[in-house]
Amino acid sequence: MKKSILLLAAMCCAALASAQMGFGKIKDIEEMEGRKLIVMLEAPAKDAVNPFKKKDIREEARADYEAYVEEYNAALREVAGKHWKTGNKGIVFKTRKQVEELQKRKDRKYAVLYCTHRRPSGFRSGVALYNRLIWAGSGANQERTHASLFTEMRITLIEKFGKDSPVYLAYLANIMPEKSDLAYGMSVMNNYFQMRKANPKLKFKDVAEALAANKPRLKEKTLLLREDWIDEAFDTSQISSLYPYAYSIVSADAFNEAVANADARYAYAMIVQKVSNSKGPGSIASSQSVFYRHYLVDAADGTVLDIIESPGGKGGKGFLGISISFSKDAPGKYFDAGIAEYAD
Repeated sequence: MKKSILLLAAMCCAALASAQMGFGKIKDIEEMEGRKLIVMLEAPAKDAVNPFKKKDIREEARADYEAYVEEYNAALREVAGKHWKTGNKGIVFKTRKQVEELQKRKDRKYAVLYCTHRRPSGFRSGVALYNRLIWAGSGANQERTHASLFTEMRITLIEKFGKDSPVYLAYLANIMPEKSDLAYGMSVMNNYFQMRKANPKLKFKDVAEALAANKPRLKEKTLLLREDWIDEAFDTSQISSLYPYAYSIVSADAFNEAVANADARYAYAMIVQKVSNSKGPGSIASSQSVFYRHYLVDAADGTVLDIIESPGGKGGKGFLGISISFSKDAPGKYFDAGIAEYAD
């Protein structure tokens, strides 16, 4: 638990520091709540191709890409209706083109919630923002190569759409978002806004105390682990000796449905990446870190019950020869030391 509290303190520190630059300000939260929410749908685009794949998706991958867009939009409509709890002005669904048209007309009646891809930038300390999803390929969620591309859910005031100044953001587990990612991201935002409004001067100890109070719920839940996120070297027969409460290893589809349906019988273990660059000489990034946090979440309401950080481990070379370090559980899998901390 000690690790979790220290980690949460670090997370809060980043969030509170960012608040001074337009991230999570109370006035922005209140402004957002007073507006109708646009949930941004994806529309097939000829240029929605991962630049690292070097292939045009207009040929053999076009059908897979268009099928994903249709599935993603249907999931957004389903999940937003069940999981978005912030504000009372209603929800509408629009494409990026429609959002940009409203923005050009300077129509400020809206806030915009959307998922976007980002990639590490080798030329500065930071990451490049797409403001939409691109097509990373049908195997992206199995490969989980977050060093080249990762995903955020963002909410922003419409006049700031396209700028790197969200009201809030949540990192998502999968490169191509699935139902569980959407439900998780919306729940994280709902709970954050509720906590910030209840305590505008939120401090590390407040969040750590809330986390400590929430964790006992794990005893009452069956913890869902995704079958495809289990490390190949991890003997799952060890889980019972590492984790004393009920658990179930389920398929990706079953995991997605349980989370999307807010099934109160379950908690779930979501593995979310964080990618960061450190600045080298001049404006060149000298190193990149990819690490993972395991979030144990109550499926009923999205309350985070615990957070476990994975230790550093493997290394390698990435874009422009930048040195990359990965978490021990790269690329974001369940492993023995991580599971052992779930009940610590």
